[in-house]
Amino acid sequence: PLHVPYDPDPAHARKSLQLAQSAGAQRFIVLPSLQRWSLDILSEIRHITVAGVTVGFRSRMPGFSSVEIDQEHAAALAVEHLADLSHKRICVLDGSQAYEEFKVRSRIWRSAVRRLGMKLEPLDSESPDIKICQAKWSRALRRCTAVGACDDDSAFRALQVAHSLGITVPGQLSSIGFD
Repeated sequence: PLHVPYDPDPAHARKSLQLAQSAGAQRFIVLPSLQRWSLDILSEIRHITVAGVTVGFRSRMPGFSSVEIDQEHAAALAVEHLADLSHKRICVLDGSQAYEEFKVRSRIWRSAVRRLGMKLEPLDSESPDIKICQAKWSRALRRCTAVGACDDDSAFRALQVAHSLGITVPGQLSSIGFD
């Protein structure tokens, strides 16, 4: 296996693909974490005519198969798990709204929290800066018993902020990330 790292520069992506092809790559796996880039890279892969598979989103390109993820069911199961643990007030970290799967997860998180009669505390997770998150989230994190995040990075930031506030995990706060 040859790992072609993410690079936002199309020229570098093209060079990486050419390197992979010259190394004998015959198939590619395209992951969804950078879907916008992945779609661009798929068009490049098409030009070098090899087979591949996309994971998490559907490709209509010849020679590519797709493995799709049921975002809705998985997000609902995560919230139901928190309800099964008797959590009543959930902080929800939406993740970057630049990615379609985060938008779906956010909508399902919110819907499932309401359906299960839990209280919802939405938190803005766009800033990667812990100090900004600490200032924005401290009041809500002290009121909630659990944090549900639409991506692992946001869940990790919530754990860091909770720790900095002296909130114990899992003692005072549970955390679940879905990615």
